[in-house]
Amino acid sequence: MRIAIDCTSLLGSYQTGADKYILNLVHGLGKTGGSNQYTLFFYASTRTRREMLEKRKKEFTYGNFDFKSIHFHQLGFEILWDKFHLNYPRIENFTGPVDIFHAPGYRVTLAKAPAIMTIYDLTRLKLKGVFRPEISAHFEALVKNSVKRASHIIAISQSTKNDIIELLGISPDKITVIYCGSNPGFYRMENNPLQEPAARPYMLCVATSLGQNKNLETLINAFELAKRKHKLPHNLVISGRKTSEYEKLLAHAARLGMADSVTFTGYVSENELLRLYNGAEFFVFPSKYEGFGLPVLEAMSCGLPVIASNSSSLPEIAGDAALMASPDSVDELAEAMNRIASDASLRKMLSERSILQARKFSWEKTVSETLQLYNRLNS
Repeated sequence: MRIAIDCTSLLGSYQTGADKYILNLVHGLGKTGGSNQYTLFFYASTRTRREMLEKRKKEFTYGNFDFKSIHFHQLGFEILWDKFHLNYPRIENFTGPVDIFHAPGYRVTLAKAPAIMTIYDLTRLKLKGVFRPEISAHFEALVKNSVKRASHIIAISQSTKNDIIELLGISPDKITVIYCGSNPGFYRMENNPLQEPAARPYMLCVATSLGQNKNLETLINAFELAKRKHKLPHNLVISGRKTSEYEKLLAHAARLGMADSVTFTGYVSENELLRLYNGAEFFVFPSKYEGFGLPVLEAMSCGLPVIASNSSSLPEIAGDAALMASPDSVDELAEAMNRIASDASLRKMLSERSILQARKFSWEKTVSETLQLYNRLNS
């Protein structure tokens, strides 16, 4: 079986949750061997992307892989497909004949072969008030056109599947839930050489970027309340790519008198992130909406006690291994912080549960179930 996978997302300047999914899936498929042949396809529309593509080629050295790229942006083709209703070009015009085409993202290239689309979340539809109207409208049009091209959809949680059914009107039979995995690169370290920001005990929040949906202003409010009401000695460390929200969050922390107690690390490497997890006393994730919530799983893999929102996919992923709180309640989040900070036995229990919960998710299982879906659609 020949399978083409759109890996364009891997040409970006920083790593997203979607990139982690694609990297682990592609490496897992390469390691399984077998008779399948994989074509990794890229829209390399700029010189920077083409330079990144050359780096990626050196990373994927499996014998059953080949690479195809074109120097155009997919948006131009979407105009042909959606505005002018043309059935050209198709993925096969760039890759040659394939049996399955997998688009792990929101853009699905037209294909003659059965096309599988991975949907991570529908944040821009669920939280329309958070985004500019034109952004939500563009995303909605994009996704609705893509699901029409897809023969089948992978949802990375049952919560995401429910949203696809509700918001896009897709039949449940067209959607398969395949969970993400726990990254073996995150684990509990015996010795952690981290120096800063470990001068005081700290609680940690990790996000790919400092977007409004991550609910970080509410997190800072809850942190301030916990320190004022319960005299917590902790700092708050927030890790994630700095966006336009960063200055607002910095100013908000200063207004609350928390400027010296809140640290923003910006985007950090995976090795640095591993040390941040292991240096923290506990992890807080107050996001309003997640399709999966990889940072929760990463924190649990490191044995961290976790506080998570009781919304979207997070109860599904955290199970009974975390304290849950409403993302809209400053009081609930502050009380959860105090419970963990003041109770060593609770921290120990949650730490043990975290590790057990993280073991339920593996990229090997993700790869195996994805291969089963490829075979089913090709039969």
